[in-house]
Amino acid sequence: MANEYTNQTTSSLADFMTKLASFTVTTMGWTGETVTGGTVTNGVDLAAGVAGWSIAAAGTNTNDIQVAFQWDTTSPNFLGIYQYNHASGAGNFNSAAAPYAQATDSGSGEQSTTDANIDNARSCEIGATPLQFWAFASSTPAKYIYVVVEISSGEYRHFGFGELLKFNDWDGGAFAYGYKHVDSTANMSTQLAGTYLLDGYFRLSNGADYCATLNVENLPNQVASGMWSVVCSPEQHYTATGGTANDRQTVPIARAITPGGFRAGLSANMFGNFPASPITGFVPGYPIEVMYIDTSLSTDDWYGPMGVQDGVRGLNIDQFGAAEDVTIGAVVWTVFPLKRKSGDATSGGTGNSGIMYRKNVV
Repeated sequence: MANEYTNQTTSSLADFMTKLASFTVTTMGWTGETVTGGTVTNGVDLAAGVAGWSIAAAGTNTNDIQVAFQWDTTSPNFLGIYQYNHASGAGNFNSAAAPYAQATDSGSGEQSTTDANIDNARSCEIGATPLQFWAFASSTPAKYIYVVVEISSGEYRHFGFGELLKFNDWDGGAFAYGYKHVDSTANMSTQLAGTYLLDGYFRLSNGADYCATLNVENLPNQVASGMWSVVCSPEQHYTATGGTANDRQTVPIARAITPGGFRAGLSANMFGNFPASPITGFVPGYPIEVMYIDTSLSTDDWYGPMGVQDGVRGLNIDQFGAAEDVTIGAVVWTVFPLKRKSGDATSGGTGNSGIMYRKNVV
């Protein structure tokens, strides 16, 4: 299983990226990309506000995991999150191009270096002075790094990247996701304009570039040379302006759709409402799995589940506190709210909607 984790205090977005890079490259063995012609340490150029990491995937027929990041060094607040798929694999970031301008970019993430624009697409709010972060990682049977940042007391953000633990054999599996939350008087679990993890409930007109992306190739009736899908609600494809949009390959290509996942997967529908209890020991964390829809047919054939995010579960955290460890059998998990554990989103909270990450095996 090879689980690793770290919990470190931070003083700035740059300090956070430096410490996360050290964990990613030194501890977990990812390649720190040569992202610019400047001073790059563990794949991070602090002066340019650019970072990139990659690694060979563990899964069969899964392309290398290749991700990049951009932030505004003048007024840092949001971290832009990008995914690309260089044909030669890990270690081949094109330093002459921006993170969002790699020739095989997934299409999610804003094409900007300005903080006010970066949050208009896939990103994560880190803030200028985050308090601390947790990173949960594994190298087998699937490689991933999941990150939780406490940006102010009791308030959290989530982002991550890695590969699905795939079911059966198909081409692809690498993913990246950011964080988007919208305060509302309605129940957080039904907020279409928010996206977390690989989230199959998200739908927003002209908002597909917020979506998590998944490398998928050669699926039934997938568009020729297609390389990417977005994880979102089926309605994003059928009814939202902009649909699933295009990637940013040299010749942009329409992205496929892989719904399911957090808040809308098969398991979320069945187990998401059950509260966990430290008294009874009943902790029904549900897996984050995705499907594939062949939208070329009038019947809209569904395939899957295609795979599941390893080492993470959705959870009703009614009986647990933020950053609390829960031991289930021989495995320790750490529990967090989506944003802030409290009542409804009008008070800045996300109720009992939570995520549990596999910390280690005891």
